[in-house]
Amino acid sequence: MKTHILITGAGGGLGTALAKAYASPNIKLSLLGRNTERLSQVKLLCSQQGAESECIFCDLNDIENSIETIKKIDAKTPIDLAFINAGISSGVLPNGEMEAVSDVYRLMHLNSTSSITLGSTILKEMNTRQKGQVVFISSLSAYFPLASSPAYSASKAAILSYALAMNSFYKKTPIRISVACPGYIKTPMSLRLKGFKPFYWTADKAAFYIKKQLEKNNDHISFPFLLSLGIKSLNFMPNFLSNFFADFFKFSVEPDAESIMNKTKK
Repeated sequence: MKTHILITGAGGGLGTALAKAYASPNIKLSLLGRNTERLSQVKLLCSQQGAESECIFCDLNDIENSIETIKKIDAKTPIDLAFINAGISSGVLPNGEMEAVSDVYRLMHLNSTSSITLGSTILKEMNTRQKGQVVFISSLSAYFPLASSPAYSASKAAILSYALAMNSFYKKTPIRISVACPGYIKTPMSLRLKGFKPFYWTADKAAFYIKKQLEKNNDHISFPFLLSLGIKSLNFMPNFLSNFFADFFKFSVEPDAESIMNKTKK
């Protein structure tokens, strides 16, 4: 029987890389996303590696419809492993202004509310059969809030907190909950970030690392090691000192295509 893996945001950088990392003849992939063209490209790549792949259009901003979609997928073929990966970013604009309020709402709704709700939905289904694993994709920014991207930091902190709490809740069951907190990954989303990006990993490298750590049963994954260590250490410093070091990570973020900042320019 094939292992059924579901990936949200499968048309994005890390989502695509995770699909390719797991694609093999013994794998069935459910690829969720909003860009059907990119999903089709990912499906082709995974099929070439022998995986059975299905593209599923799903706008995760529509939470009720997304829940029903997830339930239908799981009812058809029980999900063994799910990556809650879809997300967007925003932050301080190149002109120095803070992110738009509408972008904050849009980001928090997708990154936090939708991701946690869908993760909870999948865990409920897995719990009925006492089998499965959910992996939440957070970020190193969850460990220390960055002034350049306050909403993004908050959304990833919420995911980290939820995943760790659920991991503890299910610890006496066969259900596994993991969380991955990557640093800077070369994706279309990160290319909009203008500034210092230390230890910049490719999406393929990050996906391979996450896969290997999950195979080692590591439920709390953060990388790259030195950047992770440095960011975590900021929490143990006096505020003036942690803010001083955090200033080295200042950046700006070009608004994405759906931002009101872009729409008002047209």
